[in-house]
Amino acid sequence: MLRTTVYTLMASMLLATVASMLIAAIIHSKVVEEHEIKLATVPIKLFSLAYGEGLDQIGIHLEEKEEGPTMGPSEFLIGYDGNIYIGDEQNGKVKVFSRSGELLAVSEGRLDRVEGLGVDPKGRVFLIHGAILDKVKVFKKSPLNSKQLVIDDTLTKKIQEFIDRRRQFLLGGFACSKEGNIFLMGKEEVWIFDEQGQLQGSVPGSCFIIDAQGRLFFEEVQYNQDTITLVGKDEKGEVKVKVEVNKVEAIKITIRDRVGKVLQEVIVRPPQLQHELGELVMSPSLIAVDGKGHLYYSASPTTVIAKTIIPGLRVDGPDFVLEFDENGNFKAVRALFYTGPMTSMSKFRVDEKGNVYWFDFKADHLDVMMAPVP
Repeated sequence: MLRTTVYTLMASMLLATVASMLIAAIIHSKVVEEHEIKLATVPIKLFSLAYGEGLDQIGIHLEEKEEGPTMGPSEFLIGYDGNIYIGDEQNGKVKVFSRSGELLAVSEGRLDRVEGLGVDPKGRVFLIHGAILDKVKVFKKSPLNSKQLVIDDTLTKKIQEFIDRRRQFLLGGFACSKEGNIFLMGKEEVWIFDEQGQLQGSVPGSCFIIDAQGRLFFEEVQYNQDTITLVGKDEKGEVKVKVEVNKVEAIKITIRDRVGKVLQEVIVRPPQLQHELGELVMSPSLIAVDGKGHLYYSASPTTVIAKTIIPGLRVDGPDFVLEFDENGNFKAVRALFYTGPMTSMSKFRVDEKGNVYWFDFKADHLDVMMAPVP
């Protein structure tokens, strides 16, 4: 999903200077012990992927200039089959891995961009690419090679012709319901297609989250009059950036069905949580919804630290995953991690059961992590 928040802006401006990042287990145990923010469950590592150009590796571009951007995987999500779909943008591929790390499938050809991933119950992969994100591609399983995803020319053509007629660009991404409906999120409208790519209707508004039942989640943020200062520091403690923002007081979520009918309205209020780096500030952007209707947001302390893993590769955080129930009540802090070089604004993913997933970037590989359901 393609959204820019204050936290993303801060992360892009931070400069790191020394040392390597602590291993994930140490970071988690230290935060739980010293800062009294209790994680609901202990995270586990599912598998690791080495950096490189191989089919079972993940591409990463290290910027030689310290202030330049490092580029890594662009997107990832958890399919209905439980497999992990990764947009390996640096290698121009979509790659599918099992939960044990076995490479299951790779897309054919080479993609210039890999954004806005969506996967339907049949395992078809939908994505956005192009210099201005105005092109789509749909991949399906090859009937000749089980480890290859081939372009579905018919479905790709149908959706692309629809976009071209409306001259849409900078699209928000795809989502697919359990029933097989395909949702294409535009800047001010969501279009709904059936499995064959026939347009079924649309719902006006800017929406970036659609759950497995095909419900659309719209947000309206209410800000407090008070401002808060967000600070970005390097590992030496030197301040690199300061940003004044209004605090989020509440977020009104309106849930609609496929014809736009309001099904439910939920009010989410940020919990009052304290970290040694400052009060946790919740991002005003819904990241995920699980099968129970629970809502997941990210939050960061008022001070964010950038860490250098190796020259040209840095991470920043800490970032926390906050879980709310279907009525907007805060339930738990589900995960803690440092954000690495991903072009997508989605720092983590959640499956239908409520397991939380993220990437932990190391010097020569990344770990695929999961916080299991409590």
